[in-house]
Amino acid sequence: MPLTPAERDRLLLFTAAELARARRARGLRLNVPEATALIADTVCEAARDGHRPAGALERGRSVLTSDDILPGVADVVTEIHVEAVFEEGVRLAVVSDPFGGGHSGDSAPGAVLPGPADAVPELVLTVRNTAPVLRSIAKLTVNPAIAHGLAHEIGSIEVGKMPDIALWRPAFFGAKPQMVLKNGFPAYGVTGDPNAANDACEPLVLGPLFGAHGAAPADLSVAFVSRAAAESG
Repeated sequence: MPLTPAERDRLLLFTAAELARARRARGLRLNVPEATALIADTVCEAARDGHRPAGALERGRSVLTSDDILPGVADVVTEIHVEAVFEEGVRLAVVSDPFGGGHSGDSAPGAVLPGPADAVPELVLTVRNTAPVLRSIAKLTVNPAIAHGLAHEIGSIEVGKMPDIALWRPAFFGAKPQMVLKNGFPAYGVTGDPNAANDACEPLVLGPLFGAHGAAPADLSVAFVSRAAAESG
């Protein structure tokens, strides 16, 4: 039987919820995936029964209590999000406080406990030799500008020079820039899937940005030519 991706997800959720119901019937307390699946399935079934969103959320919120779940689950699962098909269409249902309280507070897993009131933090400064790093940066910036006689215009970030900046992640320094700013304008860098909702969706690839399209490259760039070429037009 052919199923859409949404139908496959719904079937997977139902299967996990049935497993949670069976374990709960045997007297077991539910863990995070089991409790989440059971509440999400309850909301979806309430929507299928014709309940409005408020009624479906209330049914999902009442299906489990703190006595039905393992310690710490209520501290981990503070909200449950599920897309349910109501009579008016698909809506995102958000079940807040799904277990009606029962948080463990300071005894919860990963809880941040206050330290002694009179504790004085110890500050340790480690000084390293940064000369090799600066030499590596110079090889890609000011040294080529000096070799071509253009260090008075480009090659470093100073007042009066063109602000062309390449931003790198340390692991990819010298190989793959994160972004290239041309006169302060993004011209080249890492972008995500163009069909995605934001620019950070995988896969991330290097490509042209706003400063590389249309008339922007000509407005942001300067052509260095010889004196003879400039005088001859």
